[in-house]
Parts: sequence; C-alpha cells; structure tokens
Amino acid sequence: MRVDQAPEPLGFKDAIHKKGMAWLRRNPNKDPSSYYWERAKLPNGLTCREALHKGYHGICAYSMIRIFDGQSYHVDHFHPKGVARYRKEAYNWGNYRLAGSAWNQRKNARDVQDPFTVPIDACVLRLADGEISYDKKISGWENCQKTIEALGLNEGATRESRKDAYEDYKSLDMGVKRLARDYPFVAYEMLRQNQLKAEDRQPCVDKLHELGFSWVRG
Repeated sequence: MRVDQAPEPLGFKDAIHKKGMAWLRRNPNKDPSSYYWERAKLPNGLTCREALHKGYHGICAYSMIRIFDGQSYHVDHFHPKGVARYRKEAYNWGNYRLAGSAWNQRKNARDVQDPFTVPIDACVLRLADGEISYDKKISGWENCQKTIEALGLNEGATRESRKDAYEDYKSLDMGVKRLARDYPFVAYEMLRQNQLKAEDRQPCVDKLHELGFSWVRG
C-alpha cells in the first residue's frame, strides 16, 4: 500500500544530515555510523529514530501494520547504506522507511518495492483469510509479488493478523478508526471492497488521510 513521505523534521539537516556526512568524510573506509539515525537528538528532543516513528504514526512501511507498544522497530535505509553507491544516502531523510524489526531483517539489502511508489491497487487483500494477491492488469504488480514473497507478508502471524482485524471489525469488536489506525491496508481494502458500514466509510477515509494515505478516495 502506498504511503506518503513524511515531512523532514525541523532541524534534521543540521543535527543528522550535515553531521553524518561529515562523519563519512572523516571515516571513508568504515560503514556509516548508526549514531545519527538512532540516537542523535533533534531540536524537539526526539531522536531521529523516534521522529521517524512519529512521522509515520507507528505504521511499518512494509507490513502496513502499526508497530504496537513494546515492539521493536528500525530505521530502514531503503537504498542499503552498506552498498557503496548508496553510502551517501545513509543520512538522508528521504531514504528512511519505518520498519518493524522482523520485516527490516528480512528485507536487509534485498531489492523490494518502495512503499512511496507502490502502484495503487496493485495488491488486493482477500479479506476472508488475510492473503494478499496481485492485480496483473496493473503495471508494477511483479515487484509487489517479489516483495511479498521476500518479506513473508503472506506468512504466519502477519497474514493471520489481517484476517483477525477484518473479523474483529465485522463482529463489532473493533471500530473503524482503530481498524484504520492499526491495520490501514485492511481498512482500505474493506473500503474499496464495500465491506464497511455506510456510516464508517467517511471516517475511514479521514483517518487514512491523517495517517499519510492522501490518495485514498471514498
């Protein structure tokens, strides 16, 4: 599911980018230092990592499931920082994706679909069992297929959690705003497949817009 890029935090250039690039120049033969994207503070007191979590409302860019309290998460470098030609991307906000730890570890340096450019509606959710399939009429579906397989997005608890979210909404155990907040892909697919109650359609759209899915239409 496509997500909008969050605005660069105030002070990021001076606190993270410039200092990180200076570190690279001083250490041309070392892997980029994680200090700047993990622990360096921005003017508002948040670390870069915390600002990324806040900017994306805690939603993992790959699973499209909120990273719940107590779960670990990473600053994923979409263009891998360990690859020589991407070394200078190590301290660029636009290269960061918020990723739950399990999905970031699976991604590693794999070439996967960028969440910022994934084709709209290329992925289709089968609500009854939580499985993601692909609309082969939409250009770019092959990259989505490759990404789903590489990251295990149709496996185990990831798939089950989507099915459970659908069932919880249908059984009235979960409201639409919580559904959209915690499982935005499930909420969007329920909207698209006309599985939401009529009175929940606009609140769902509004919540998805708030979370950074500006392209969603009711």
